[in-house]
Amino acid sequence: MRRALKAVGATFAAGYASYTQYRAEFVLYMLAGTAPLIMMFAWMSLSEAGATGDVDKAWFAAYFLVIFATRQMSPIWLIRHMDEQVRLGHLSRHLLKPVPFYWRLIGLQLSDNAIRLPIVLVFVPLGLWALDAFPLLHADRLPLYILSLLLGMLVHFHLELAFGLAAFWTDQSLALENFYTTAFLLLTGLTVPIAMFPASVGNVISYLPWRYIFGLPAEILVGEHDGAALLHLLGIQLLWVIALASFARWLWRRGLRRYTAAGS
Repeated sequence: MRRALKAVGATFAAGYASYTQYRAEFVLYMLAGTAPLIMMFAWMSLSEAGATGDVDKAWFAAYFLVIFATRQMSPIWLIRHMDEQVRLGHLSRHLLKPVPFYWRLIGLQLSDNAIRLPIVLVFVPLGLWALDAFPLLHADRLPLYILSLLLGMLVHFHLELAFGLAAFWTDQSLALENFYTTAFLLLTGLTVPIAMFPASVGNVISYLPWRYIFGLPAEILVGEHDGAALLHLLGIQLLWVIALASFARWLWRRGLRRYTAAGS
């Protein structure tokens, strides 16, 4: 474990240095994650037109700004990364190192989070203040939000890793990204709050992993769910972390048996 933590720290430092070196490119990546802000204004307009029932525009402002913050802290990119590593044979050099490749991926993810955090801590509070949405946040739920955020990051990480590991079996693994992106946009709460779906659809979404990436953390901070219902959803989120991590580990082991390092 000590060796793994050292690998995470070293990869974190290298990743952070790389991100700060290519600042303009990194800003473009962040701008690509502004879909929640676009949807926020769309839903606020619908609310003003009376198309969202008793949900007012301040709720949508609070929800989507929290979604934006949560999205920025979970920018996983593993489908494309794993496709490149396997298809081009770059994975070979990582397999020769004493620390599992998994821990270096974790380090890169954490470095990405670290450089985004200051921007989130400045921009999101300003947005909440400007749109008068601060009163809708439940500060007493901040620890639960952070817990759900961390679990959501793990769900996202292992879900993308599992899709990315398909590269061991096919050189068209990026085709899966289209399906993943569609589910990502519709089912995470990124563009449509889960509460806006019909109850029957929302119940189905509650048993799929995508909701637990962004939707549940945001719902917690804006005061959705109480008591047993909240514990139930957190339990499902934890179960998805365990299931996806186990599945990704199984795929990794099976995939390595097929890996031929073509093009390395």
